[in-house]
Amino acid sequence: MTSFLQFVENKKTVSPDDRVVRSAVTSFRESFPSKDCDDITVPALQNWIAHMMIAGLKPASRRKYLSILRALYKEWKDDTESAAIFDEVKELAAQDIEEGVDRANANCDIIRRLLNITPTSSDYEIITIFLYLLFDPGIGLPELIRLKFGDDTPAILQLDEIIDSMRASKRKRYVFGLEQGKKREGRIIGDLLHQMYGTISAYGLELGQEISRDTITSIWIAAAFRIGIQPEEIRAIVRSIPKEYSFLQYILPAELETADRLRLMQKVADSIHDAASRWFVMKMRPGNTPDDIKTAISETDGKMLDDMTFYYPTQQLVIADKKGKRKKIEKPYLPSILFFKMRKDKVAPLFRNIGELAWCYRWSNTPDSPYCAISLREMKAFQKHIGSFTPDVRMEIVTLDTPLAVNQQVRIDGYGALDNQLGVIRSIHNSNGTRTYTLALSGKEFATWTVKDIEEIYLQPIS
Repeated sequence: MTSFLQFVENKKTVSPDDRVVRSAVTSFRESFPSKDCDDITVPALQNWIAHMMIAGLKPASRRKYLSILRALYKEWKDDTESAAIFDEVKELAAQDIEEGVDRANANCDIIRRLLNITPTSSDYEIITIFLYLLFDPGIGLPELIRLKFGDDTPAILQLDEIIDSMRASKRKRYVFGLEQGKKREGRIIGDLLHQMYGTISAYGLELGQEISRDTITSIWIAAAFRIGIQPEEIRAIVRSIPKEYSFLQYILPAELETADRLRLMQKVADSIHDAASRWFVMKMRPGNTPDDIKTAISETDGKMLDDMTFYYPTQQLVIADKKGKRKKIEKPYLPSILFFKMRKDKVAPLFRNIGELAWCYRWSNTPDSPYCAISLREMKAFQKHIGSFTPDVRMEIVTLDTPLAVNQQVRIDGYGALDNQLGVIRSIHNSNGTRTYTLALSGKEFATWTVKDIEEIYLQPIS
């Protein structure tokens, strides 16, 4: 006996002129993650109906498709009673989509009004908290309140930027100052939501009668659907399912590796706020210095220079001049390599102005390849290393084309507690007891340095 999926596929071929049957069969088939199934279950039907809702099919169309599939199922089973499972999903097929879905989509268009708020604004912290919850749909309000500097957080550029922007002083313990320790957690959450409702509503977002964690999650889901994130992937990422998207509870969640989860979260965050500053790397042409670069930018677009940050790592050396007199000089670790931080959309205009003085690293050697960006946390780790260097440490630019390289994700294949676990190569241990680190400048070019294994600077205490 052929499987049910094979049976309906054959029906689609046999009845090419029946457009409705063909559409119903295609819709059902596309909702299945696997290539085949021996029989139909209620969860499989719920999953299909949820996909039809996401596709925008009206209740009448969903009921029609369901009746077509029921008739095909009875024919395949040759058993009237077996089709009773279709009765269990009739109400779901007839449901109207919540009006909150339209509201979430509308808020997705308005959200950009919140992205230009400066730290001097009285609304800055509350809006920043709202955005943090938006960019990380996996964090709950209690976890956000307890979030401290140094805690492990998803490697999302926008989240790193938010955390960095909240560092008012070295003594500050919590990322968001919400009177932790003075108020009970439940009181903090209540006060936070009350203040957030008034502030966010004032910028034009429609929040209904109240705001909650799910209100913010619904905006993230709307943004995810817009850029083609699959329902199964959304189901695997979100912490809870908002009422507006209740049909997602019938979607079977995808099995996502950590790297895939972060990639999708970053994609959604970029679709909402792609103007976050990133670190990039330029190669200065012979004879040019960082001061030459800054002067050229100032002369062509002084305002752009105000929004940029530069980093040119140097070491201080003591040398003797021709007369034997000792003097201090600054020597760059990586001559001609200048790190700079700015908005991604400003990089191309920058090099249209200073292209004769320098060029920017891309991920590959093609004109349409994206510029190579370094995350905030990678750059901080790099600067931390630089700060601990002793005079004997040397840095160089190398091209690596080996099967295993630093920053490459790998799966541990062997025996032991870590067998089959995923990891990322952060450094390479050398046979002489040293350890080599690298910082990716492009897809194949890296800055490398070797240090003694392992200095205290690379270890962080866990409190």
